[in-house]
Order: sequence, then C-alpha cells, then structure tokens
Amino acid sequence: MKNLKWLVVAVITLFSTNSKASHLLGGEIYWECTTNGQYIFTLVLYRDCTGISIPTGTQNVQGPFGNIPCTYIPALSGDVSPDCPSSAFDINCSSGDDGGIEKGVYRSSPVSLNGVPPAAGWVFSWTQCCRPSLVNTNASGYFLRSKMYPYTPPGATQPLNASTCFDNSPVFAQDANAVTCPNYLFEFNHLPSDKDIDSLVFDWGQPWDASNSNIAYSSGYSNIAPFPDGTENASNGPNTLDPQSGELTALANNPVEGWYASCVVIREYRCNQLIGEVYRDVPVYYLNGTRCPTNNSTPAAEIDTSIYTDVVRTGNVYRIRTYPQDTVQFRVVARDLDQFANGSFQQICMKAGGLQLNSNNYASSTGCNGAAPCATLTSFNSTGTYCSVIQNTVEFYWIPDCVHLNFGGCGSASNTYYFTVRMEDDGCAAPKVGLATIIVEVIAGEPNPPGLRCSDVQKDGSVRLGWSQPVMDSILEFNYWRIYGSSSPNGPWTVVDSIPHFDTLSTLVPSQGATSYFYMEMSTGPCDFISLPSDTINTMTMSLTAVPTGSPEYAQLSWTPYNGGGLNPFRGNIYEVWVEAPESSGNWQKVGETTTTSFIDTVSVCDLTVAYQIRVPDTVVGCYSGSTQDTSRFLDRTNNENPEIGSVSVSINNKAEIDFDASQKKDIVSFYLFYNDPLNGWVIVDTIPAGTAMPYEWAGSQADSRSEQFKVVSVDSCGNQSDDLAVTPHNTVFLRNYINKCEGFSRISWNAYKEFPGGVHQYRVWTLVTEPDGTIIGPTVLFTASPDDTTYRQNVLQKDFQYCYTIEAMDTINGYSSISNTVCIQAEVPRQSDQLYISSVSNDFTRKSLDIDVYIDGKADVRSFQIQRAPEYFGPYRTIATIGKPTAPPYIITFQDFGVQADKFDYFYRVTATDSCGGYDTISNISRNMRLNVKGEPDLTNRLTWTSYQGWGGYVEKYEIYRRDEGDFNYVKVGENVNVNGGDDTTYTDYEIADLVAADPDAGAYCYYVKAIEGGNPQGIIDNFGNPMNAFSNEACSQQEARVFLATAFRPGSGVAENTTFGPSMRLNDIENYQFYIMNRWGTKVFETNDPQVRWDGTDAGNAAPQGVYIYFIKYATPGKAPVEERGNFTLIR
Repeated sequence: MKNLKWLVVAVITLFSTNSKASHLLGGEIYWECTTNGQYIFTLVLYRDCTGISIPTGTQNVQGPFGNIPCTYIPALSGDVSPDCPSSAFDINCSSGDDGGIEKGVYRSSPVSLNGVPPAAGWVFSWTQCCRPSLVNTNASGYFLRSKMYPYTPPGATQPLNASTCFDNSPVFAQDANAVTCPNYLFEFNHLPSDKDIDSLVFDWGQPWDASNSNIAYSSGYSNIAPFPDGTENASNGPNTLDPQSGELTALANNPVEGWYASCVVIREYRCNQLIGEVYRDVPVYYLNGTRCPTNNSTPAAEIDTSIYTDVVRTGNVYRIRTYPQDTVQFRVVARDLDQFANGSFQQICMKAGGLQLNSNNYASSTGCNGAAPCATLTSFNSTGTYCSVIQNTVEFYWIPDCVHLNFGGCGSASNTYYFTVRMEDDGCAAPKVGLATIIVEVIAGEPNPPGLRCSDVQKDGSVRLGWSQPVMDSILEFNYWRIYGSSSPNGPWTVVDSIPHFDTLSTLVPSQGATSYFYMEMSTGPCDFISLPSDTINTMTMSLTAVPTGSPEYAQLSWTPYNGGGLNPFRGNIYEVWVEAPESSGNWQKVGETTTTSFIDTVSVCDLTVAYQIRVPDTVVGCYSGSTQDTSRFLDRTNNENPEIGSVSVSINNKAEIDFDASQKKDIVSFYLFYNDPLNGWVIVDTIPAGTAMPYEWAGSQADSRSEQFKVVSVDSCGNQSDDLAVTPHNTVFLRNYINKCEGFSRISWNAYKEFPGGVHQYRVWTLVTEPDGTIIGPTVLFTASPDDTTYRQNVLQKDFQYCYTIEAMDTINGYSSISNTVCIQAEVPRQSDQLYISSVSNDFTRKSLDIDVYIDGKADVRSFQIQRAPEYFGPYRTIATIGKPTAPPYIITFQDFGVQADKFDYFYRVTATDSCGGYDTISNISRNMRLNVKGEPDLTNRLTWTSYQGWGGYVEKYEIYRRDEGDFNYVKVGENVNVNGGDDTTYTDYEIADLVAADPDAGAYCYYVKAIEGGNPQGIIDNFGNPMNAFSNEACSQQEARVFLATAFRPGSGVAENTTFGPSMRLNDIENYQFYIMNRWGTKVFETNDPQVRWDGTDAGNAAPQGVYIYFIKYATPGKAPVEERGNFTLIR
C-alpha cells in the first residue's frame, strides 16, 4: 500500500507555487527584524509522509498589505521523523511510514510594514488543503496564523509605527515531530527563544480549518484536551501545558493509533502589553503498542541540587538567581539503562534551546540570538559529542554581564532567561524524552531604597541626615549612598553628598541656603545599579515669640510640618518640644508634646536666654528630626505648678503620710507641707525637697488619735510659691471602735474621705486576727461598705482572739486609695459553742418515750440548754425542758420525752444554748423520729412503711428490720434496706408470713421495729461501743385476717375422706362470731353450726339429702376486726 501511495505521488506535477498539498499536520508563522528595521517572515509546515510531498514552490503569507512571498529553503527542510537504529522499526518519510513527518521551511525577503497595528492586531496567515485523517477531528481545511499588536513604550503617548521593526517574534528550536507510544508520559517542549527578551506565555489555541473557523473536535476532545485523557479512559492522565515553560505533557494508556491535531498559542508581552501571538500547530502521532519497546524508561534530565545548592528545583523546572559577572555553572545528567534486543544500550542525545544558546554550536559563547557572552553546554561524555549511552552529561556555563539587564524598558532591573535541555533516547519506534527547564534570573542589584528618616538642623544651618539600610544580599557589592537636595519638593535636585561606606548611616550636610528637601539612592552591583529613590523628607523651620513684652514668661512656638519618618498616625503624629536652658549649655530637656504645629510653653527660669527646638524621634533608626533653633530671654515671676495630692493615709507607725508628685520637673526645687491646725489654721509644718521619694511621712503626726488635713504647694528656683488656694486639701481617715462583751459584737466607725478626683466608691474593712496561740490570720477584707456608709458591726467574735481593724477608702476608677489608722481589740466575750449536735432521736417502746442524745461543746461559756419540739420542720418550736451544762465529760446530754405518741405523730427536735451573759449562743441541727406502720396484705404478706430518719450530719446508710411473734418478746432481724447513691428506701415487704401461717394456722400476729444506721458522719461521731450512730422507730404490730375456702361440690360416698363432708377450710383459726348454715333450693335450712370444726355429712334430719344444688352462708371475724359474711352455692353428688 505504501508503494502505491508513492507511485501516485510520483506522477503528480506541481503547476503553481500555491498548489494544493494533502496531509498538512502543523506549522507556524514567525518574523524577525533586520538591522535596517524591516521584517523577514518564515513559514514552517509539517506534513504526514503518507500524503504527497511538501511543496517546494514559493508560498504566500497573507498580511495586512497583501501577500508576502516566502521561498522554500531545502537546507532547513526534509524528513524530521524520529530516528532509531533498528531498520525494522525506524520511521522513514521516504518509505511513507505511518508517523513519518516532513518539514518545509519558507522564508521571505526583507519587507517593510507601515502604520500602527490596530488594537485587534495585524493577522499573518497561510491556508491550504488538506489535513490527513485525524483521530480527534474530521476537519479537512488547514489555516495557519500569527498576530502583531501595537506597542507603546513607557513614557510615550502613542504606539510605535511598524515602519521600523520593534519586535522579533518567538522562534522555536524544537521541530513539531512528536511521535509517542501508549503508556508513555509524553513530554514536549518547543525550545522557544525571544531575541527581545519579551515575556512568553503559553496557552492552548484553537486550530483553524479556515479564516476565523475553529476545527470541530470529535466527542471527548477539545482544544484544551486534544489528546486522550480521562474522558476516554479513566486511567489516562490529564493534558497539561505549563504557561511559563511551554512544556506539554500527556499520558494515554490505550489510545487509537493515528494523528492528533493540537494548537499552542505563544503570546509575547513587553511592559505588560501584548505585542505578538504565534499559533503553532503541533501534531502528535500515537503508535500501535506492537511498534513500541517494552518498559522503555525516560532519560530524565536532572540537576543535582544537593551539589548545586544555588539551584532550586520544582519538578523538572530549575531556578537560579544571579548578578552580572557572577558565574552560573552546573551539570545536567540523564541516565537510561534500556537495551535493544541485541544487548546494545540505547543512545541518549541532547538537544537544547534558549535565547542565550547557539543552537548550531552549544559550546560557543557567541552566535546566540541574545547578547554575548552566550551560555554554553559542554559535553562531558567520553564521545565528546552530545550523544552517549547509559549516561549523558553536559555542563551549563554562563557569565552574564550588564548587557543582559533590561535597564529601561519597563522599569525592571532584571531579566529572566529560559533554557530547555531535552534528553531523547533512540527507542524504536518512538523515543522517550526527558526535559529540564532552566530559568536564570539576572538581577542588576538591590532595588529597595535606603530608608531616609531623619533631618536634624544644627545651629549653624547644616543638616544631619540619618537613614536605615535595606536588607541586601551578602554577596552583592555595595558602591555608594548618594544624597540629593532641593529647595522645592518638585526639584530641581542636585547631589549634596556621596558616601562610599555601607555601614555609614548618617552624614552632616553643610548649609545649602534654601535647600530643605532631601532624598537618597543606593548603588550596588558591577553595573552601577541605582535603587529606587527613598522617600523625600524635609527640614522643619521654627519661629519663637516671647510674651508678654518686657517681662516674658511664655514662649509661643510655630513651625512648618514634617513629612519624614518618626511621625506615626497611630501615635497621633506627635511633635516633641525641647528647651535648652541656658542657651549653649547642652542641657536640653523635653517640656511637652503636641500633634499640631504650634505650642505655648511656660518658661521656668529666673532670668536666662533659652533655646527651643522641635523634634520628631524615630525609634526605628534611633535618630530624630530637629527643626531650626531659636532663642530669647525670659523672666520667671510666677509659679503655676500646683501639686495635687493623690492621697493621704496613715502609716503603720500611725503617722500621716502624704502621696503627691514630688519629681524635679521644670525649676521646682521644693514643696511646703501645710497642716490645718485646730487652733491656728493652716500652718507650714515641713519643707520637702523636690525628688523626695513618696509617700512622705510627717513626723509630728498624731493620726492615731485624730483626723488630720493637709495640702501641698510648690516652690520654684526663683522662690515663687504656687497658689495654696488652688489646691485641694486631703484628710486622714480616723477609725474608732466600741466592743460589747456580753452581746459579743464590735462596732467601728470612721470619718469620710472626700477628696479623690472621682470620689470614694467604696470603703474596705480590713481585719487582722490573732488567735490565743499566736496564729495570725489575714489581713483579709471583712466587709465592703458603700461610699455613704462609715460604720460596721462585727457580730461574731471569738473569745480571747485579738481583732485589728483598718479602713481603706478607694477611688476604683482612678486607682487611688487612703488607709486609716489601725485599731485593735481583745475579744473578752463568752466563748460560743463549736458544737451543738443532736446525734440521735430514738424510740424506747418499753417506756413509750423518745430518747434525744445531744453532743455539746464542753469549753463553751454556756449556762443552759433548751430542748425544743415542734410538729413541723419549720415550727413552731416549744421548749419542753431546760437542762444545765454538764460539769465533766462526757459532754453528752440525754433527754427522754414521755409526752409523745410516737406511733401516731412525727416530732421535730432542736436544742438551743444560752451563754453566760444570758444571751443566745447557738442552735443545733433539727432531727425527727421514725414512725413505723405495718399492714397485713391479702396475699399473706406484711407491708412495712416508715418515715425516714432526719437530722444526721452524715446520711442513712441502711435500715434494719426486726420482727417478733406477738406472743414472744425476742426480736429477730429479718431484712435490711441499704441506701445507694443518696436513695432512701422506707418500705419493706415481709414475704415469710405465708410460710409461718402455713406451718401454724393459729399464727398471724407479728410486731416490728426499724433501726436506722448512720454513715459518713463528717465529725466522725460514733456511739459508746464504737459503732455508727443509730435510731429506733416505734413498735408496730399486725394481725393477718382469717381466710375461708369452700369446695364447689362434694359426694358423701366418695372414697376420699376429705370429699365425704362439706364445710370451710380455715386459715388462721383464731376467729370469733362464727356461724355456718346450709339451705336447700326451697330455702329450708338443712344444716347449722357455730363450731368451725363441724362439717355437713349430706343428711337432713338423719336422712340422706337428695342430690342437687344447695346454698351456704358463713359469718366470722378476726379478733379486733369487723365480721365477714360470705354466700355461695355448691352441688351434692350421689
């Protein structure tokens, strides 16, 4: 079939330069500038070798002004199919092999273009028919195009005229000859370069089959997914295109063999303007798997970043930043251990592209499309060539120079250069390719400017400037700082200083007349790269006016605003006011701050010439900006420094101590302390030097016996005293105490403190307690009183304890406080009970009383105890007995209450104590008796219910149940209720009664009591036998009621003795009022008895009664219960 195709080709004659050609696959149109500003256009075509040959005649590229003829160049054209050493698998265009590709190159003579491209761009195109059969489209037409856009250089107002060529489009060192296999990671790079170093951006384009006509893709394919992906097979990889490097990848596991059409648009940008687009149609042929090697590995091109540490790797992209005249050097290595069937290793060949590479001689430092010196790739293979088996190693070497910087086009001081190294094996029939993208960014120097921060005007008019260093690469060479000055913020500017040392961060610029604006730059690197300019700062000009005339005491200052570092809007843009007194003394002091550009200062000198300056400190650099300086002579005849007392307190020595600002500010040298004497009024009692530590204690104070009032005035160096009427007097808080020994309380009172700025918000009562053994507790806050409350009563005092009281008046808003004198008392009061505890309320059912046991405090000063009782928990309680305090241990009171009916009512008890003064001491806990009730149930059980025991400090751990026969006096424990998780089970059912009655039909009367046992007593209280406390309920008895059972029939002649007579079967035979009789159906009584043991034998008056139904009547009563009557019928059977 291939021979037939070529036979057809052989007889076709081309009659014109634009003859139709079939099987067109790909290509591109690009242009280059000539030295005289014209353009040379190049048309590249690729065709499927199963079709007719590439046309060799002139091809016309359609441009905006007509056709551009392009001549065929045989030297650049021909078979570009992949090579492999196996003739059986090698793809040859001459043989018409599937996957074979032929390239045709056509180039124009220099042409001129005139005018400005429109915003939509000039289109350069070429079209012919036809495409071959493609897997991903049925399109037949073929249309190539490129676009040229207008360009406006920075600073210009109009786009450039294309009459002088202003742009070289990108060119590509890699042919569009992509043949790959199933399960191969297909990697392809165009190896692009742009002579103008424009930024290239790669994107998927739309292939056209005619002007403005996108091809129609088959289902599952599109212009952004032109190759098999997950849409066709979930195991396929995605189609990817790196927008920066242009690297294209795809992975197809089981593709349909054949050609796939795709298009990549390469856009070039200059100064953020799109200036050109080249649409490159890139065909890809997927071979059948039978034509591909098995397990062929990729000769990945790699740089060992552990050796070349300046190189940063991301995937197969390697980045390095460098400065001009620095050496960029590293090795790129690819390995491939794949072998052919004969045992020979596959050969790895390198191909590379980039603006700074000579594509015809990689080892040459000249001849590249970019500026010399060019980068080189030198073979380190034993063959000395760029092909090698097993491992292919090449060394990248480049020393970029200043010419490689882009100084002016777009304000950038660096350029980025892209290189692509392509390692390809010769696997048959499709090679595998490994790509490495190398990005070298050539940096001119440090662009960040110095931080010019401070401008301090000296007395002679010179200006000291201060700045900060930018962060800079340690290997970058510093050249100099350069400072510019001007009288206007808009210039013109002149150089006023140049400093060659990087660590010099300030300089003194001699007076430049009207120069008051400055900025600076930094030069770095071998290319004298100038950084961005710093911020412009100005100097401040200040004027001083002394007022009033003749006897000036005030300095009126105004100044021009400052625009440099140090002013911070978050701090309010603060200007500091500094004064030097006397002038030229060097004694500068800050006297104020302001956010405006004016200030009035009260001058605190007696008769001196002083100087002023406005300053703005810069905490970042550690310098300040200072205004011009101005001077004047001032006289001080007043003192307006009125010291305000913060608080007046009483010290631990019971002396008044005064707290105020006594610092040495302005010219204040001392302070007078005034005391309001009750007899002589306000008198000076002390002179306090400025700078004295606060608070100040007045040695003549008697603050432990009176409230004392004070005020403070200042005295300046000229002897001027501040106005004593302008200050607020403050008084001490004087504390007094009264103790009532019998009632056991202490009452304290104090005078109010009224002088805090925000007033008194509260008074704190502090107490320090000393126990009889010397243990000290506190100090603690005993009470917090309101601002209007100046008394306090402590109601609980412990005998022989010492209580010391102190009052603290507080202004909680402003943080002021005043402490009073301290008053101590000895609490000679009755000792209160620490313990008064009812440990048990228990039934004594032999005496029919409730026994109350009470634990008391033997050390308490108690005269008597009152036993009180109430029917409810909350009372009312009535005293039923008064008992004196035991005189010796054990300190336990036992009381028997006979005036109770414990089986019918609940009783609540408490105990109160009367102290030795006859007053109330304390009160005990409240305890309640247990009341038990027992009821006999019809199912021959006894159900017990009782009220829970109440009053223990612990809890009821369990209830024990005891029982006796009514005729017996000995109780036996029959059960217990254990309380769990705080429960309180107060019921019990005695199921043994049925068995007891069955064993003794005369039984049925039983008595019970319940015993409560305490658990978890917090004081560890136990009874005299070391057991937990307990309490007994009342005794309660129950009589089971009699039960009667009768048959429904009987037969006097039965062989069973029990069935020969009729009568009741009795349970609990202890009954009374018994009556039993039987009547026939006519109402005639045939039998009657009052003896429970007598039964009817079936006779009437001695004769056998006839068979039939009879009626019975029975009446009986359980002792102490109401009588029970029952009626029914039964059958007599003969």
